[in-house]
Parts: sequence; structure tokens; C-alpha cells
Amino acid sequence: MDRWPLTEQSLARTYRSSYDDAYEAILDYRRVQSYQESHPDAGSYKVANALELPRGRIRGWMDETTPDALSGVRRAQKLGWFDVDSNDPADPLLRAFIQLLAGVYAGGSIRSSGWMPHWTINGPINRIKQSLDTLGMEYRQIHIQDAQRATELVPRTDGSLLARSLSVLGAPTQSKNKSSIDSLPAYLFELPLEIRREFAGVYVAYRQSGDSQTISLQENRADSYHRNLAKLITSVIDDPDSVTVGERGIYISADVRDSLFL
Repeated sequence: MDRWPLTEQSLARTYRSSYDDAYEAILDYRRVQSYQESHPDAGSYKVANALELPRGRIRGWMDETTPDALSGVRRAQKLGWFDVDSNDPADPLLRAFIQLLAGVYAGGSIRSSGWMPHWTINGPINRIKQSLDTLGMEYRQIHIQDAQRATELVPRTDGSLLARSLSVLGAPTQSKNKSSIDSLPAYLFELPLEIRREFAGVYVAYRQSGDSQTISLQENRADSYHRNLAKLITSVIDDPDSVTVGERGIYISADVRDSLFL
């Protein structure tokens, strides 16, 4: 794989900004900081003229405020999230991100109104917890006493940052139905086999149902999505004929399921 999708630029562009491109605000901010370092006595009027930027925009930057996107970028950089090696199956951050991504697709959600990822606990919740631990995040359960809602795991810290990062990696931020999701992110198919198997394992663990011989993964998703998911699963197993796509979802053998859980 040529490039890990999560970068300064892609993360910054999940933030709202007065700029059409939020990453441009970061670049201008850095220009202002650089100019100030070499001209420490310059006031906002001189800096604005020299850099051809609105004075009202840079005055706050000179008084130690920063673009919202920059705060997220700095935090992700500190956590090492931009340094993932997407070609290294042993990279723990890569494994963590991909398992969390699978969890969102199969047993969770991201609500873009508040930028918070959720994972239901009726699945491989220990793998979700381990992944959050690997990313340096604390977490908690919600709706524990609410009989009308599923108990979910959510980050206690950096939830918005993780939600934005997962959205960059392809996680849906809207309802997951036939009209909104028609395929998986293309880059998943370029990841090492071991990492693709992690994605498939978490997905199947969340969605499996059926008898002991045939396991079904039934979801209200587009046929193209089911075919795409089946393609990913068959890419990590020895017997592709044991994965089929039907009208309502995907069917796999119990042997395939068990191999993904190893």
C-alpha cells in the first residue's frame, strides 16, 4: 500500500473552518508563526501585509489561539497516528485502527453531529477494548441500565479525534443502509493479509448468526456491498467456495468462521 490514508491533511479536512479547505488554515497559521519567529517585533498590521492575509484573521493567531483543525492534528501526531506503517502486519496501531473500523461497520456507529464512535458490546468487545488501549485511549460503557437501548462502548478521551480519524479511514458517519453504503474502502484490499483477516474476524464476530454448519451475515446493505465484503473475506481464507452471497447477505461455513477467530 502506497500511503496510510490518515494524514495531517485528511484529518484537518474533517473540521469546519472559514476556509474552504481547513488544512489551508493550518498552513497559513504556520506561515504566521514562522514570520513572527524571524520578525519578533512585528505587529499584526505588518504581518498581515507581509503575508497578504486579513489582519482580523491573524490577530488571534498572534495571541496564541490556533485553528481548530490544528489542535486535532497536533494530538494525533503526539499519539503517533500519522506514523502507521500500512505495509507492516506487525504494526500494533495499524491492527488497532482496522479492528475499530470493522467494529464501526459491523457493530457500531459514528454520529457526525457529535463526532463520537460507538461500539455495541454484543460482539468481540475485548478486541475493541484492546484496540482502544493500543491507541492510548480510555473508554466507558453507556446505556448500561437502559432496557430500551443497547449497551455501548465509547471513548472517554479523544472521542472526537478518533471518530474523525476513522471517518478518514472510510467509516460511515451516517445510517448504514442500502442507499448509504455500497462498498468497503478500496485501500483495505491492499493491506497485508494478516490485517485483512483482523477486519474480517471482527466483522464476522459481530454479525454472525445461524446454525453450526452455515453462518449468515445479514444486513440491510446494498448487493454491491455484500459482494465487496465477500471479496475481502475470501481474500484471507483457503477455500473461497465456502463464502457465498445471497439475497439478504453473506453465508460462510463454520470452518471459515472458526479460522477467522484464531
